[in-house]
Amino acid sequence: MATSAACIGAPAWACGPYTVGLYEYSSLYYRDAGGQWTGIDKEVVDELARRTGCQLVPRAESRVRIWAQLASGQMDMTVSALPTQERALLVEFIPYIESRQYVVMRPALAAALTTPAAFLAQRERRVIVVRGYAFVPTLESWLTRMRVQGRVVEAPDQTTAMRVFKAGRADALVLGPADGGAP
Repeated sequence: MATSAACIGAPAWACGPYTVGLYEYSSLYYRDAGGQWTGIDKEVVDELARRTGCQLVPRAESRVRIWAQLASGQMDMTVSALPTQERALLVEFIPYIESRQYVVMRPALAAALTTPAAFLAQRERRVIVVRGYAFVPTLESWLTRMRVQGRVVEAPDQTTAMRVFKAGRADALVLGPADGGAP
C-alpha cells in the first residue's frame, strides 16, 4: 500500500513551505521524454498544494535519505511509503493508492522455481532490491533469510536494479505493479 506520510506534530495553522521527499520509481515519479518530472506522486503533491493552498517544495532523494531526513526534522513529508512499525513512530500515514509487490524472474527460471522455498533451496540464486525499501511481512521474512545467506543485492534506485537484473547479475527482482512498464 502506498501512502503519503506527513510528520506528526506539524502545526495545523502553518501552510508551508513544507518539503516533500520524492524518489524516482516507475510511474510514481519519473522524468518524461521531455525531461520533466511527472507521475502519480507528483500529481498527488501538486493537487494537495492546489487544494490546501500550502507551499509544498518537492525534493528528489533516495528512500534512505528521505527517512533519515524525516527522522531528523529536515523533511516534512513523503509519498508512496509502505507503513512499518518504525516509520509509524515518525509519521502519520494517509493511504491514497494500494499496490502489491512482486518477485520477477525470467520465464524459464520462474517455471522451475514456483515458490519462495524453491528459490531459497537453490543457494546460488540471488535477488535484487532497492536499498531502503520496505517490504510486506511475508516478502521481508523471505528476504531476511536471503540476506543472512548473502544472496540479496541492493541497488540505490529502481532504474539501477532493473539494469542489474537485465545484465544477469541477479536471478530475481522485487517490483511493484507500477514497475512492469517502467519509463
